[in-house]
Amino acid sequence: MAIITRPPATVAKKAVTIRLPEPVAHTLHDYATFLGSSLDHVVVEALKLVFKKDAEFKAWQIQQNSSPPPSAVRVDSWAAVPLFSEPKRDGHRATGGESREG
Repeated sequence: MAIITRPPATVAKKAVTIRLPEPVAHTLHDYATFLGSSLDHVVVEALKLVFKKDAEFKAWQIQQNSSPPPSAVRVDSWAAVPLFSEPKRDGHRATGGESREG
């Protein structure tokens, strides 16, 4: 029985280009032929298996996802100031504390 199963329903994909040593590429082709599957499917399932089994990677990934990004921690005073003010009801734009009466 094969370790990697046939592909499920279609999922959105992103293209990634890699270079493999020739013996690995040959074995990849053989395994895909053995399964009656695509090279993409074999690589995806093999990577999913590695990600699932690697406890150190899982711990690292959890730590990365739980740490807030540096930009979320620091708040710049200018970040809250809009670049453009909202239009007033009379069609003019207010700037700063000034108001235009028209």
